[in-house]
Amino acid sequence: MARRAAQDGPKGLRDAALIATASHLCARVSEVAALRVRDVTTAGDGSGTVEVWQPKTGTARTGYLRASTVRRIPAWTDAAGIGNGSPLFPSMDRWGRVKEPGRAISPRAVADVIRQRAAASGFERASGHSLRVGAAVSMAQRGASLVAMQQAGGWKSPDMPAHYGRPGEHQPGRGRQPSAGRSLGLNPASL
Repeated sequence: MARRAAQDGPKGLRDAALIATASHLCARVSEVAALRVRDVTTAGDGSGTVEVWQPKTGTARTGYLRASTVRRIPAWTDAAGIGNGSPLFPSMDRWGRVKEPGRAISPRAVADVIRQRAAASGFERASGHSLRVGAAVSMAQRGASLVAMQQAGGWKSPDMPAHYGRPGEHQPGRGRQPSAGRSLGLNPASL
């Protein structure tokens, strides 16, 4: 999804950075909308850390990004001409121009980006929550502990990461409809 989006000019660069960042952070749409350029710090190896403000809980957590995702951020911010104090993902008009550099994208618009880009990639059941679920499922499939999943997604309780980590719970043909995140087959390493 992110690779395809990056081919669509400045708005595509924003969407690619948004999709990869949301997935790697296992983030809620409100958390993605609240990110600012200054929240991202690049490490010597090209990977990065992000201070993620959690509007739902009123706290912050540190998230981690792969180098491939970190490279998407300056590609986007340079193309858009946005600086360190600006929202990382500002609102854009339908022509792909930043509306107001200081005005962040809304959580609803983040969900719309995810839905639209997923549909363009052939996935019709996506929601704003799909990247969060897909990232959690991918972590569980790779053998991450509940504590690691809980920390990555900022969950206060282990209940939700445990739910996403149940074998077969989010897979087609197991007595339930697949979650949109699972049906997207999202693997943060491939974004």
